[in-house]
Amino acid sequence: MTGLEKIINKIEHDSANKCGDIIAAAKKHAEEIEKQAAIEGETITASLDETARHQAKEIILKAHSGAAQKAKQVILNARVEAINETLTSAANAIKQMPEEEYFRSLIALAANNAAQNQGEMRLSLSDLNRLPPEFEKDLNNALKNKEITVKVSEKPADIGHGFILVYGDVEINCTFDALMEASRDELKEVICGIIF
Repeated sequence: MTGLEKIINKIEHDSANKCGDIIAAAKKHAEEIEKQAAIEGETITASLDETARHQAKEIILKAHSGAAQKAKQVILNARVEAINETLTSAANAIKQMPEEEYFRSLIALAANNAAQNQGEMRLSLSDLNRLPPEFEKDLNNALKNKEITVKVSEKPADIGHGFILVYGDVEINCTFDALMEASRDELKEVICGIIF
């Protein structure tokens, strides 16, 4: 072998060794990158899993909270409806009392609401037409202890059930509808205590 061939052989050999070392180093580096990528992938996957679990828990909690809120609203609406139906039934029962009982209740109502020495009671046309003959006398007997007298007006009032007490310019509305409305909140509390 000539000197030139030896040099070329040496260069080829050194070059092959150098290339082998570079390739081996590159493979090792590639393996390290793969390992690192796998570790990072597992970390990312675990983090995403945890995030997904956390989000799923939040969604479930919100769904439970929303369902509980909706259930409370449904219960509240049912209670309000039950109270309103009870009030309506009570108002209808009062309006449908037997005649004798109805007029006794008007006298009791007047005894509780009459305010001054002498007043006038205005009834609806239908009540005036069915008024018992002794009504005014019975009314004033009930008011005797309070030294109050009330005259039943022949002029009908444009009302439903109940009456209006008139003292000059002052009127006391004792219609059943007005009394129910004025006592609505108190009646609701009483009804709630009874049915709930």
